Amino acid sequence: MDGSTLDRRFLRINKKLGILTGVWPSDEYSTKWISRIVLIFIIIPTYITQFSRLIVFPRMDIFLNDYPHLLVGLGISIKVGNYFINEAELKSLIGKIYEDWRNTISEDEYNIMSKYAKRGVLVVALYILHVVVCILLFICIPYVPPILDIIMPLNETREPLLVYPAYYFIDQIKYHYWIVAHMTVVLSYLGCTFCACDANYVYAVQHACGLLAVTGYRFKYACFEVTDNDQNTAEMTRKMYKNVCHSILLHQRAIEWVFNFVYIGKRYVKVITTTHDTCMFITVSLLMMSISASLLRMSGHDRDPEWVKNSAFLVAQLFHMLFLVIQGQFVLDSYDNLYNTIYESTWYNSSPETQALYVLTLRSSLNPPLLTAGGFITLNLKTFAEIIKTSVSYYTVMQST
Repeated sequence: MDGSTLDRRFLRINKKLGILTGVWPSDEYSTKWISRIVLIFIIIPTYITQFSRLIVFPRMDIFLNDYPHLLVGLGISIKVGNYFINEAELKSLIGKIYEDWRNTISEDEYNIMSKYAKRGVLVVALYILHVVVCILLFICIPYVPPILDIIMPLNETREPLLVYPAYYFIDQIKYHYWIVAHMTVVLSYLGCTFCACDANYVYAVQHACGLLAVTGYRFKYACFEVTDNDQNTAEMTRKMYKNVCHSILLHQRAIEWVFNFVYIGKRYVKVITTTHDTCMFITVSLLMMSISASLLRMSGHDRDPEWVKNSAFLVAQLFHMLFLVIQGQFVLDSYDNLYNTIYESTWYNSSPETQALYVLTLRSSLNPPLLTAGGFITLNLKTFAEIIKTSVSYYTVMQST
């Protein structure tokens, strides 16, 4: 598959969002920096208005109300900064995706890779959908009081609401809709940035899962493809050994993919850096604190517009956490499938030298590469449950104090 076909079928969303927000490494230099400058000029005023509210109104209830929103802004900055700093490594890894698709040698392997690429597109689409729904709910909140004033009028006008907590140093009643318009633009653009960074992460992980599946396919048929028509026993043994060696090389490449993208590091596992690993650790930690604070905010509101906004925000955070940790579960499941496929292949028909390669590969599969956050948190569904449990515990402690 050529690059243009790959872009059109599987990388269209990643590329468009990446170009829009300046995180697509292969974009033109001028276009990329224009997008980055726009992003910087959006993020900085947002931080100023959010922190100004804490300075002008230095109260604990204000801090607890604004705290989750500040963490989201910090998380976006960390994601974007990670992509800016490691642009060269990311560009190399994106290039490897195109290379792997060009090197797909059979229709069966192409179908396997397509299956995982489609799963990556589906996961990205679901993630973007949840972000869009959350943003739309936030954008609609400021229009709730005026609508209620018309439908169910009171003796006084209801207090106007903002998209997110901020202080603009102007009359926020007089310029309310101008402020809401600015917040709508900010939230929409930052939402695109959030999706662009995570979409690349998802597709790379699914690509690694696809390589592992192709590896299993090659191991399974490495000996099967050598038929009885090959009368020369030495020739049959040579073909089997060559097929298995080819499968092992792809297996090693899949491992490199898992580690290289998660850490955005060097080319091989032994020399990888921990740049993205640290970013993931900070992101997961911020999400844990934000979930606890959101639970606390929800408990302090009745079923009013603020409660709806807080509920939507909490659901978005939970989905984001699930989105991050489930990628590690995908890798673990792919390794389990690879192990079973290798074990169920016809390795017993091969020579002792070839059987030894199978044994070594099976032994390697017992210690699969783990996607971690900071080397401390293993990303899988069990970790997701533990994170939720810990967040609820923090909420209970904060509520009791």
